[in-house]
Amino acid sequence: MATPSARLVGTDLVVRFTPNGGSLTVITGDQTKFSFTRKLDTVDVTAGNERQRYFKSTIESLDWSMTIFDAQQGYQTIILPFTEGLLEVMKTGVGTGKPIVAFNAMITGYDEGFPFDGALEISLSGHRQGAMIKEVGTVQ
Repeated sequence: MATPSARLVGTDLVVRFTPNGGSLTVITGDQTKFSFTRKLDTVDVTAGNERQRYFKSTIESLDWSMTIFDAQQGYQTIILPFTEGLLEVMKTGVGTGKPIVAFNAMITGYDEGFPFDGALEISLSGHRQGAMIKEVGTVQ
């Protein structure tokens, strides 16, 4: 179990996952990190006689990952690779007026670590499927 000083996120972090065709599940435990990276692919459209390169945007992607201590939870059977569903992240807890990020996700990675002298830990990773449902800064 992580000590409060070791946490890398706010103490009110809530992550919910609803698999396609399944029921809402709150991914509990001692979350130590949730992160996502948004990237934009580009294509070079520089004309042949130009000296400086010019790019146009094409497709945006989002990759996410999460690390949790104490992985002995009932939700483990629904968070395995190939699983798709709605992922909701509330950085400051659930409630009216609080920010939320929500998107359809595919789980692509599941790692478990069993250190000899440390806490049981799992790491999840995946990709966003399609567009954002709720953007950064939207509220519940």
